[in-house]
Amino acid sequence: MHTAGWGGAVGFLLILTLQAVPGALLILLITFLLAGWIGTSRLMLKAHIPAQIYTGYGVGIAMQVLSYFIIHFAFYLS
Repeated sequence: MHTAGWGGAVGFLLILTLQAVPGALLILLITFLLAGWIGTSRLMLKAHIPAQIYTGYGVGIAMQVLSYFIIHFAFYLS
């Protein structure tokens, strides 16, 4: 859940950056650092294995990208 949440934050900010929102790139870079810090701490605590960490990030990013496309095309088609 930790990495899925941070993956979602990274995915959201990645979409904002790609949409050329001012200031989003700096916030994206900071969020990448925080997400890496969280993932590393979970590994150091032996709370997860690397596959779980990467899966969490992937799920979080994928859900944000999927949500973007659903909303984007729903407004585009209506």
